[in-house]
Amino acid sequence: MNHMHKKLLSPGVWANAAAIPQFNAADIQFCLNEIQTSPAGRSRICFHSETSDPLQEMVIAFDGKSYVQASFHVDRDESIHFVEGFGKYVFFDEQGNVKTDIRLGHYESDLPFYCRIPGNTLHSLVAYSSVLVAHEVGTGPFERNNTTFPTWAKDFASEEEKAAYRTYHATMPAAPILPCEYDELAPGQYRANPGIYAVSRTDLLKLKAKIEKAHLTEGHLAIHQNETTKLHESFGIYLNGVKIQAHRYPHHDASFHILEGQAECTLFDENGQVKEVIRLGNKHSGLAFFVRIPKNHFYTLLPQSDYFITHESIAGPNPEKELADFVGKQAA
Repeated sequence: MNHMHKKLLSPGVWANAAAIPQFNAADIQFCLNEIQTSPAGRSRICFHSETSDPLQEMVIAFDGKSYVQASFHVDRDESIHFVEGFGKYVFFDEQGNVKTDIRLGHYESDLPFYCRIPGNTLHSLVAYSSVLVAHEVGTGPFERNNTTFPTWAKDFASEEEKAAYRTYHATMPAAPILPCEYDELAPGQYRANPGIYAVSRTDLLKLKAKIEKAHLTEGHLAIHQNETTKLHESFGIYLNGVKIQAHRYPHHDASFHILEGQAECTLFDENGQVKEVIRLGNKHSGLAFFVRIPKNHFYTLLPQSDYFITHESIAGPNPEKELADFVGKQAA
């Protein structure tokens, strides 16, 4: 990430100041290096421009010794997407008893890489690896008092207490890893079952095979439960030959995290003239694997490989989508 495109907000906390925020493998290393400057043993780059933005989004790097105190967000869903490392989310009842857990790893691992946590769900992150890097998404505005810590969740001060907490939860019997479950709403359109929800690479590749068998060029797995949900997230599977009409969201930013394959994100002006082309690929491609499109920008995605898979985020409820009315600028 070019140093002119981010600004330091506090030790270990940066804001991405680019007009079109992007993230690549070199930025992962920047976040890992910045862990050393943070008293909390974690660093982050925020992709939202204001704490009032309805889509709050960041990449966070954790030292494996970090302690994440159990908490919940009042009436607000959030998600975490592991980019590097391994760990698990532990979920508690109101008395602090463990209800269940979900083991997580990076996309290429055999574990789920993504977890959506409903609002008011008590949870804590426990690291398995020496470092973790995660893409976190939630809804704004950001308000500190929206995060609630139960009285039984200790704010450990000593490294010994933190290590004992990690060891205890890391060595507890783990819940079985189950495939994601969803309903088919229409050909190529699926919706996740409600509750805590996890997705693995295997889940998405099975869905891709289902889309290919139906002779479709794209499919979408929506994680949000309905159009009034404040956080809209989905996984998009796009096959070569897909046609995505240029469009924009007048009032909402939208983001794309490329998991497999390569694509070009093309941005247009009001007259359909190309303003910018951003090449995207997975984190090993050397290209940006994440891009956030600001509201009111016309854009489309063009495949540059046999297929590509994305994790897509936009704030709800009911984000208005405006299709381009200029001629000849749709995806061919």
